[in-house]
Amino acid sequence: MDAIKRHYDEGAPECWEKEHISMYATMHPHENFAETFAHYLHICDTVHTAPAVVAKLDFVHKLRVRVGEPVEGTLWQ
Repeated sequence: MDAIKRHYDEGAPECWEKEHISMYATMHPHENFAETFAHYLHICDTVHTAPAVVAKLDFVHKLRVRVGEPVEGTLWQ
């Protein structure tokens, strides 16, 4: 509880970016680990999801070309 009170009373220390992933992570070493691990999981989710998004965009592009819609200004020129 003291770490929480200190954090909300005093805020994050100067130059917190050098050793912590977020201002909230400066509260306690456990919070720093939790914030770091949460970011790691977000990165893993993004890497896992990216191929599906690219495949969907590729499908939409091929469908537009097949229908004859203009595709100028897209990534697939």
